[in-house]
Amino acid sequence: MKRFLLLGLTLLLLLTSCSSVRRLERDAEGYGYTDQKSGIYYAEMDACFEPARAGDVWGEYKNDKGDVTRTFRSIPDLDPALFLTDEYLNVYYAGDVAIDASAWQIAAVLVCEEDVVSVENFRFSAGSDDATVAAIRALWFESAGDAALPLGKADYARRIKLTTTAYPNLFYCFSFLAYDSGEAYFYDANSRRTVVVPEELAAQMRPVTAEE
Repeated sequence: MKRFLLLGLTLLLLLTSCSSVRRLERDAEGYGYTDQKSGIYYAEMDACFEPARAGDVWGEYKNDKGDVTRTFRSIPDLDPALFLTDEYLNVYYAGDVAIDASAWQIAAVLVCEEDVVSVENFRFSAGSDDATVAAIRALWFESAGDAALPLGKADYARRIKLTTTAYPNLFYCFSFLAYDSGEAYFYDANSRRTVVVPEELAAQMRPVTAEE
């Protein structure tokens, strides 16, 4: 009898677990997904936005063959009724008002090395590095953004990630590229926005190490 009770409890837990994973359907254009349980539509955000980390599985999208083609997870400390992410680090947003990172009160600017994983090298924090944080923000969001990158590969490349306490675990990202010529740029590969970084700020973004 105990064996049957244990088996029944296991099945119940499995069914409960499966039922908590919601089914999402993709729109015709492929830019967003609708939660079939709540009716909430999540639109894919600009690629500049990334999750700092992913939480529990929230839902799945399956193609007509029934294969799982995309898994959606919550983002810790953000409302899953507003934000989800997937295994490709895309962020999906269900809010009515678009998120404008240029209006953020920036908590920190993370300078990260991107390889197989993202590793934070150092950061500039509000309260201790206010002038640098303000300079980075103004340069990226307020400059024309129509500079041209030099030919060839950058000698030094880092991913810049802006954070704000208003949206915990949500990054707004772009790249910092420095060349042997001494030129340096902020750059977004998707929009092609390119901004020249002044020498003084570039030196702060690329501190000299003992190895150099």
